[in-house]
Amino acid sequence: MQSSTIDWLTNFPTVKVTICGYVLTCKKCSDYPSVQSLLKGYTLIADFDELRCEAEKDVQVQLSSDLRKSLTFDCHRTAIIGATVASTIAVVTTVCVGITVLRYKRKIKRREDRMASAVANLHVNQGNGFAVYLIYSSVDEVFVRSAVFLPLNEKLKQVTGVERDLVCIGDEQFRVG
Repeated sequence: MQSSTIDWLTNFPTVKVTICGYVLTCKKCSDYPSVQSLLKGYTLIADFDELRCEAEKDVQVQLSSDLRKSLTFDCHRTAIIGATVASTIAVVTTVCVGITVLRYKRKIKRREDRMASAVANLHVNQGNGFAVYLIYSSVDEVFVRSAVFLPLNEKLKQVTGVERDLVCIGDEQFRVG
C-alpha cells in the first residue's frame, strides 16, 4: 500500500482496511516504502497485529518499528561500508604521506648535518683538510687546472666560506707512495 493511499484513507476515520493473511516482502530496500506506509497507517488496518513480513526465505516477522529500523540499516549498509572503506583509505593514505614526508625531511636534515660537519671540519683543520682530492693524468694537466681545478676550488671557497685551497692535487700537497 502506498503512502498516498494511506494519506487519502486517513481522511475517512471510520474506514478500516482488512489485509487477510497477505504476507508482505521486506527483504530488499525497495520494500521499505511499503513497510513505512503500513506502519504509518496502522490505525486504518483492522488486522494489523496479524500482518507478517517475509524477511528471509520462509521466515516471517511481524511488522514493527524494529523491522523498519532493520530494513533502514540494511538499505544504508552499502553506503556505510563505502564510507567506512573510503575513510579508512583516506586515513591510511594520510599516514603514508605523513611518514614519507617525515622520512624525506629527516633525510634532508641528515644531509644538511653532514654538510655542516664537513664544513666545520674544514674550518677546524686550517691548512690540513681538503674537500676534494683530485687525481688526473699529466696529459690532461692544462685542461684540469683551467676547467676543473680553478672553478671547483672557487665554488668550494664560496660555499664553505674557507679562504684557502680546498681541492688537493696529489703532486703538489704530498707525494703518493
